[in-house]
Amino acid sequence: MKILSFSPRLFVFAASLFLPATLLAQGTIWTVAGPTIYDELGRSVDAIGDLNGDGYDEVIGGAPYAAANGQDCGLITVYDGASSSILFNIDGDDARDEMGLRVAGVGDVNGDNVPDFAGAAPSDELGGNGSGTVRVYSGSTGALLHQFIGSAADEHLGGDLSYLGDVNGDGRADILIGATQKGGGASTQYGFASVYSGASGALLYTVSGSAANDQFGYAVGGGGDLDGDGVNDFAVGVYGDDTNGLNTGAVHVFSGATGLLIWSAFGDNDRDHLGNKVAILGDLNGDGACEVGAGAIEDDNLATDGGAVRIFDGATGAILTTLDGQNALDEMGSSIARYSDITGDGIEEFLVGVHGWDGVVGKDSGLIMVIDGSNFTTVQFVEGTLADDRLGFSCAGAGDINGDNIDDYIGGARQRGGAGVGNGTGYVRAFDSTGTPPPPPVRWPNLPSTFMAVGANGYVEDFEALAGSIPSHMAVNELDAISRTADPEAWCNLGQNGPCISSNSGIFALELGGNPVMSVHHDVANGLVVGIDGTGSTSLVLDYWAINYGEENHLDDGIWVSNDGTNWEAVQSKWGHIPSSATWTQVLDLDLTTTTVSTTGQFYLLFAQADNYEYGTADGIGIDDFTVREAGSGGPTLVVSPFPPVGGQAVTLGVDNNNPGDMVIICYSMVGGGPTSTPWGTALLTPPVAYLPFLFADPAGSVSFPATAPPALTGRPMWMQALNHTQGIFSNGLNWVFG
Repeated sequence: MKILSFSPRLFVFAASLFLPATLLAQGTIWTVAGPTIYDELGRSVDAIGDLNGDGYDEVIGGAPYAAANGQDCGLITVYDGASSSILFNIDGDDARDEMGLRVAGVGDVNGDNVPDFAGAAPSDELGGNGSGTVRVYSGSTGALLHQFIGSAADEHLGGDLSYLGDVNGDGRADILIGATQKGGGASTQYGFASVYSGASGALLYTVSGSAANDQFGYAVGGGGDLDGDGVNDFAVGVYGDDTNGLNTGAVHVFSGATGLLIWSAFGDNDRDHLGNKVAILGDLNGDGACEVGAGAIEDDNLATDGGAVRIFDGATGAILTTLDGQNALDEMGSSIARYSDITGDGIEEFLVGVHGWDGVVGKDSGLIMVIDGSNFTTVQFVEGTLADDRLGFSCAGAGDINGDNIDDYIGGARQRGGAGVGNGTGYVRAFDSTGTPPPPPVRWPNLPSTFMAVGANGYVEDFEALAGSIPSHMAVNELDAISRTADPEAWCNLGQNGPCISSNSGIFALELGGNPVMSVHHDVANGLVVGIDGTGSTSLVLDYWAINYGEENHLDDGIWVSNDGTNWEAVQSKWGHIPSSATWTQVLDLDLTTTTVSTTGQFYLLFAQADNYEYGTADGIGIDDFTVREAGSGGPTLVVSPFPPVGGQAVTLGVDNNNPGDMVIICYSMVGGGPTSTPWGTALLTPPVAYLPFLFADPAGSVSFPATAPPALTGRPMWMQALNHTQGIFSNGLNWVFG
């Protein structure tokens, strides 16, 4: 990238920018999640100032796709900075307003000595389709102070807004608003940014773009004096400027006192999009003027769409430095914000968001960095909690909100990618810049205290003998997916929470999903951890039955193994292999030895799933009749094909995993699935029990019984189980309703 009429970059940052292991990461003060999925809380955040007189700044967050008054009506929420409790909730008027796409603390506009705040609904239709609306509210009461309505369709007033300060000398803070004038396609309009009187709401002046489809006003940032006249000035980002090539982007800086242009800068290469974000920063070079930061989110300096942040001398527009994203699709510069001097050298630090950063927890977890204002190295950083969090989509300095006399900051994580990946609940998180950060939450905190031996015939579990109790070799985890703390909306049910909705055999199964009476739809994480002792084994495999009620993929989903209960490796990633047909499906011979986890001694086996809807309705995974055994071994396995059988049609009953010549008896009940005590152990059949002719295993250890289901069985339930009489052991049990 370069700036017209000025020298090229003074120096370029490379590896020194990005995250050496010795850097101190921040601790979390609090986290608030969006009300429901797809709200995308955290798309915009800001600090407002102290509203309630407790000495701590309050925080505002936008959830533009909340739906209280219609789909995507939007929501802005003001949180108490000290406690994160909600002070104000303000919904958009109706569907597709997208209130909260941008939020800002705007200073005291009504003269009551309490800072006020604003929210933008750039797709509002009060002045025409997509005209946009910005509303300013009292920080003391939440009452509406001003409303600014776009004057034409597709004006999108409120595409961005920012704190500005008092620029007309009346002692009240004024308001800076951008409007891209661009709808879904190419636009013949230029875009503009307007400054309104905070006291009266009157328009003071407007600055405009100079070329069609430029999207002048895509980003705006104010709040610092750049030209030395004692009045705050502001910057405007021009996302689609083509001066140096297609969509290279631009930044224009204007006098707050007069609205006249001070200087301009332009992106280097096609699709850099310099100006996707702009911010007024502190005085970094000691000349008495604030500086300007701008994002170029698709800059390719070091990697395709790695992004960049350029820091300009506020007085002259000369480049002080460029910070480059290190990896493809990092999209560094997704947010930029002024911060505070936390290093004690008298020069303010600033914040940079990298929402496409692939962190230790997975792809697109996101990142916020604190950059040293004196030398542009990374002082501190924090990553998102989960894959697809996209932390750093927004960020802001927040003042001291935890009482340690050092300023803190906030970040937004929209939890939704450009391809629609992620649940979109979103969150706002407040970070402490001092002290040792708390360790990340344990992913599955509850572990069993004992281990079940596999044994010669394998470990077979149908959950019937447990009858809803949790044995010591199992542990249930019902958690909030973000905080990993206990969540009553989570549902990891073996019968201890309530009757099971369905089972492959008997009446008990493992159910993983949202609570069937879930009150707030948000991501919950469910996991059953089973302690397994594989001593004496060499190649363990897992057989199981599963049912899929419409599962969506999530980072937690699948079957995992671990030796220490902390580091988990997937042996079955996700649940997409189970048809979402709400019928039980059998999976055989899942290899448990494909990871670095040792399964020849004690280890943990985890069935895990995360979801945001009620189990058994639109979401959820059920597990039943699982067996851990040595490959090529294990007890007899009953198989029915087709499953479920249909009255009046052919069906084949088979039993595998016998020894050649073993006598096998296939038994069934029309009454229930037991359990019933027998000389050979517990049968999953309720008397009276009938049986088919005795069968003898072939050289492969299998028996097969072709038959035709009587038409009279249509619509009736049946429970079936096989007994290997020679070995004196039962197979798995099956139950169904005839089609």
